[in-house]
This record gives sequence, structure tokens and C-alpha cells, in this order.
Amino acid sequence: MQTTMRLLMETKKDSKKSKKIVITEEQRKAYGVCEHNEVNYKTLEKFCKELFLRVKSDKKQFKILAQDILLKNQHIQNLKKMNEIMVDKYEDKFEEYDKANEDLKKANTQLILNVEDLKKRLFGSFERKLKDFALRPDRKKDN
Repeated sequence: MQTTMRLLMETKKDSKKSKKIVITEEQRKAYGVCEHNEVNYKTLEKFCKELFLRVKSDKKQFKILAQDILLKNQHIQNLKKMNEIMVDKYEDKFEEYDKANEDLKKANTQLILNVEDLKKRLFGSFERKLKDFALRPDRKKDN
């Protein structure tokens, strides 16, 4: 904080002690400066023409840049629309796959139940006989 204040104080002191600019005769002739250090009309007109040409050039460049910005903005908007369309499309596909997966899960569960039912039918009497054989009271007779 103190350094910035010191710099401000120094610049204020320096601005009060402005140095006189020494202009040589060559510079006076080149820029059209009179003895009162004022620029003449001929030099001002030349400067105005150069400024006008620069402004015209800048105007063309700004038009080109504006068109470029518009084209890029349109391209971005088109990409956003395409992105939304793709997201909607893939969300719909995902929902279809999710529903198909649920349907297949139900069908698989039903098939498992059917297989279990068929096993009971096929092996039911065999299991009963096997249980009866394993739980019989006189196992010693079999040996």
C-alpha cells in the first residue's frame, strides 16, 4: 500500500516538473510544426486522411469479423440442436432396452419356475423313493 502511494506521489511530482520537449528544425519541417509548437493544417489534413483510411480498413475488418462470429454462432446452435436430437434418440433407445430387459427378466423367471416344476414332476417320485430308502429303519439288511 505504501509503495503504491509513494509511486503516485512520485508521478505527481514528475508531472509538475514536466520537461520541455526540444524540437529540431528537421522535425518541424517533417511534421509541419510552427514556432509556437502547433501543427499546421496541411499536416492535420494528411493525418485526417490517414485516419480516415484506417477507419475504412477497420470497418471492413469488423464486418469480416462480425460475419465470422455469426457463422460460428450458427454452427454452435446447429451443434446444440444435433446434440439434443442425439440425446433424445439415445434416451429413447435406452428406455426401450430397459423395458426389454425387464420383460426378459420376467420371462426368465417364469422359465426357471417352469423348469423347477418339470423337475418336481420328473424326479418327484424318485426323490420320494430315495428319501424313503435313506430313511428306512433297517439299513443293515441291505449290506
